[in-house]
Amino acid sequence: MSGSKVDASTQKTSDGVMSRQDRKRMRPAIGSDSSVDGELSYLDLDTGRVLSENKTGNMMLSSTAHDMMMSKHLSFEKSFEKLQKLDKLDSIEICVKTMSVKMQDFEQRLNINEKITSELKDSVSFMSDQFDIVAISCAQNLSNIAKCDSDLKSLKQENDELRSALSSLNALN
Repeated sequence: MSGSKVDASTQKTSDGVMSRQDRKRMRPAIGSDSSVDGELSYLDLDTGRVLSENKTGNMMLSSTAHDMMMSKHLSFEKSFEKLQKLDKLDSIEICVKTMSVKMQDFEQRLNINEKITSELKDSVSFMSDQFDIVAISCAQNLSNIAKCDSDLKSLKQENDELRSALSSLNALN
């Protein structure tokens, strides 16, 4: 492309192709001494707003078009913030699902423990009933033993009396 002539009004070479340097975004000449690298500075502000224009090729945006574009930009930012909130909601939903699974597992373990506790109470009740039955049986047996002991003593005494009578009869014979 060296050797081709550039038309300054259309920014194209004579062969119809723009050079790489020409394809870069064109910047307007800024008359302010406060500009840096061709950008507006805070000194270029007028009534609190930057009087900038978006350049796309040879087209420039008016302030209303720029305001619309900025409002769209703001709406995009709000949409992105909503998406971030949705991401947070998704992470919260995942945490809730995890907690739900853990809670279900806890409830299952609790139900198993309640069943085991109920069975243990039934076993304790059964053992207590069996102990009461054995204790009552032992008390009855002790009562029977005491009765048998008194009967045995009385039979022993009667037997001793009969022996003494038999020995006195033997002595008489």
